[in-house]
Amino acid sequence: MTALLSQGVCDRAFLCADGTFSIGGRCDFKLDCPDGGDERGCGHLMCGDKLIDPFSACDAASCPATTFTPPLCAPDNPTQFLCGDGTSTSILNVCNGASNCANGRDEQYCF
Repeated sequence: MTALLSQGVCDRAFLCADGTFSIGGRCDFKLDCPDGGDERGCGHLMCGDKLIDPFSACDAASCPATTFTPPLCAPDNPTQFLCGDGTSTSILNVCNGASNCANGRDEQYCF
């Protein structure tokens, strides 16, 4: 056990709700726990079946525009997140823990 501790492996370990351990760690964009608990509250955005950095929500390579209806981002301005009610907010506000859209859409897909 000392070897594991000295190599820093346990520094990233996370106890899952089912009693198993995730050695990969918390907030690493990988769902290691069966319930995804190792990634909850990390400020990631769920795009389809993968977790991405919310700042990448408007990047078609990271999150295809067809994943969400209505789309998440303004087609002519990838720095603007569409609230879906005719308003928008900066992509920097997505998954920041505060609802910057009146309808809360900027936090709706956060994991």
